[in-house]
Amino acid sequence: MEENLSEYIYLWDGSEPGWALFNLADEGCPPIYIIQNTITKIGLIIEDENEENQVIKRMLNENVKIINDTWDD
Repeated sequence: MEENLSEYIYLWDGSEPGWALFNLADEGCPPIYIIQNTITKIGLIIEDENEENQVIKRMLNENVKIINDTWDD
């Protein structure tokens, strides 16, 4: 069952632009996502692994941007 994710809604509703999922896995491997803002370069750490997985799942369902490579300088 999906937890109450209302405190994270800004990650996918556009109210705080720039949030994306960065895939750190090598090509051909299962994804390893971190949540990071492409504008501010700030990362979000969610200490509870289950909660983090639910947030990432919701972000994927909401079609947030997925980045598969490093930052552009």
